[in-house]
Formats: sequence, structure tokens, C-alpha cells
Amino acid sequence: MARISICAHGCKVNQYEAEQAAAKAAAAGHVLVEFGQPAEVQVVHTCAVTAAAVRDGRQALRRARRLNPSGRVVATGCAAKTDSASLASVPGIELTGDLDAVLPSECAGKCRSCGTGLAHRTRALLKIQDGCRFRCAYCIIPNARPVESSRPVEDVLEEARRLAERGHKEIVLTGVRITGYRPDGEGRGGLTELVRRLGEVPGLARVRLTSLHPAETTPDLLRAIAASPNACPHLHLSLQSGDDGVLKAMRRGYTVQRFAEVVAEARALVPDVAITTDVISGFPGETDEAFQNTLDFLRTVRFSRAHCFTFSPRPGTAAAAMPGQVPVKLARERTKQLIRAAAETALEYRSAMAGQTDSVLVEQEKSPGRMFGHTGRYVEVEFAGDAALAGTLVDVRITGVTETGLVGELEGFNERELTDV
Repeated sequence: MARISICAHGCKVNQYEAEQAAAKAAAAGHVLVEFGQPAEVQVVHTCAVTAAAVRDGRQALRRARRLNPSGRVVATGCAAKTDSASLASVPGIELTGDLDAVLPSECAGKCRSCGTGLAHRTRALLKIQDGCRFRCAYCIIPNARPVESSRPVEDVLEEARRLAERGHKEIVLTGVRITGYRPDGEGRGGLTELVRRLGEVPGLARVRLTSLHPAETTPDLLRAIAASPNACPHLHLSLQSGDDGVLKAMRRGYTVQRFAEVVAEARALVPDVAITTDVISGFPGETDEAFQNTLDFLRTVRFSRAHCFTFSPRPGTAAAAMPGQVPVKLARERTKQLIRAAAETALEYRSAMAGQTDSVLVEQEKSPGRMFGHTGRYVEVEFAGDAALAGTLVDVRITGVTETGLVGELEGFNERELTDV
């Protein structure tokens, strides 16, 4: 049997695929080792979303080759498709876009759906969809994953049941574009129906959705989330810009007004919903006025959290060749302003939770005698507790607010946790 290590870079889809491959290899009797340890096969499952991500993958390949000069070193994943020449500059590596193709032949077909959530995790990833037909001007991923596919509902439910049976209280539905989840026979409402069905899985306390495309976030989906016994009241809606001209240049397919309408619908239909987002500053053609529109919109919507970052041209995308490239220094200064505004609204959101009691999924120790976990609205809470609480749902009374999260006092096990044990 071979010793195999798999290192995943980038998004939750990559993480899921790497875990799935590791589970297949283990099921076939191979030994999984930490990346960098001696192994016959070392795999770097690469990310292509930014030039920096490609560079990180290339560095990981160099490290793998240096530490294991006689073993196989293989690059898989998105960058292996979009940036093969760059990765191939590392001597003696193999390139393939298909992670499964790297595994020894006896792994094939061992487990179609392993229910991969790693034992040390309280939440498990569950990939339901792959590929994206949208062509956002800044995104290279459709070049790597152009074909959309959706797993059958029953296949997803079967894996969710296995994960719940293994003790995972929360699953995170992931995909390249999960609002594009349309298994055969389900039409455009596939994700809505899946949320409803996952609400029937025994022992599954939480279902969290990853990034939703605003143009495809429908009232029906929001109503399904609100009615579900386990869907988290947390929506990640990627804004990217609060200016219509920039959104059009980005090819995002919605306007600022439509985004605001989706937020209003979500807050009306899903009680106490937390809405998080992503925002890009310095996109080509972003004027001072366009940036101010984004800053004002960020403050108006008052997200519970916003990931603000600076545009960097990605070779191979339309945006890389657009006129009106914003100077890097100016773009970074704009990002700092967005981060400050986002921090203010996030602090305001968390401050409103003080004095409430919320359900927290305990993850691990933050320091001796101090545990932390996340609420259903994906706010981190720290409290005094024993390490044995990891993986359980507890009720915590919020007593204070920090720069990044909350602090509280343990009140007891969550009612759902008591039902499950």
C-alpha cells in the first residue's frame, strides 16, 4: 500500500474534493500522511482564483519535490488547468486536472460519496454542484470548471445522513455556484427543494449555505430557509460593488437596487438573518464617485460582516485587459476605507446581540479553559468551558463584544443537543 499526502489550496470545493480523495485512498487501504512527510505520492490540489493562489500552489509543489525527491509530485485542481505552464516550471512534477486520476487504480469506485467531513471538524463540507456558466469579468474559474453539474437530491441526502450519523452537527453546502443547483427533474427550484429535504435529516442540527448569487436568490428559497428546522439564518450574498456602472463592467447580472431588494426580502422572510458579503475595490474604471457609491451602500445595508479586498488583474480574464486600471496604491487605500466601514457595521450588529442567549456549536479550545464556536448566524463566541464540549451545541448567554466576535457564559446544552444524545 502507498503512503499518500494531499494538500488542498483555496475554496471549500477544493477542500471537499481533497477530503473525498483522501477517503477513497484510505478505504482502499493506503496510508494518509501529513503534507511534507515522506510519501510515495504527494498531491497539491491547486487554486486559480488569483495569481497569488497560483504562486502558493507552485511553492507547495517545490516544497513537496524538495522534501520527497524520489516520490511522485502531482498538481491537480483549477490551476493545473488554467496555469499549467506556470506550475510545470517546477521540475519533475506531473499535471492533471482530475484528482481522482492521481489515486492508485485500486481506489477507483471504492466510495462514490464518502461523507468526508474530517473527524476533527464540527462542521462538514458537502459538495452539491460544480461548474459555472457565468462569465464575471474578473473570474478565471469558469475556464477551469466550465461544465455545470448537480448531484441528485437523494445522493446529497444520503451523504448528509452519513455525516449526521458520524456526529457532525452542521454541514456546509458548497459548490462553484450553488444557486445553480438543478438536478434532473428539479428545474430552477433545486436548491429550494434540497433545503426543505435536508430539514428532515435526523440528527442534523444545522445546514449552512455558502455564497449565493444575488440574481438567483429567490423569495421561495428564502421562505424555505425560514421554514427549515435546521437551515442557518445566515446568507452570504456577494455584492462586489455598490455602483451600477462597475457591476455592469464586472458582468454580475444585477443592479444595486436589485441587490437591496434581495436584502430586504431576506430580512423580511428570515427572522434575525445575518447577511455577509464580499466587496472589491479598485476594479478597472472605478471612479472616485463609483467608489463612494460602494462605501455608502456598504454603510446603508449594514452587513454583519464584509470581506473587502483589492482588485488584482488575473491573467486570462476580461478585467485584466480592461482600460482604466486603478493605481494599486489608490485601490489599497479604498480597501482600507471599506474595511473600516465594514468593521463599524459588524460591531453594531454584534453589539445588538449582547444580553441574548444563543445556540453555539462548540469547535475547540481558544486557550486553556476557554472554548469557542459559532452561532447559527456565524458569529464567533468565546466562553469558559471544558474541551469535552467540542462538537456539541450549547446555549451561551452573550455578555460582551470584542473587535471580532462575542464573549459569553455557558448556560447549558442546547435543547436539540439533548434530543440527539
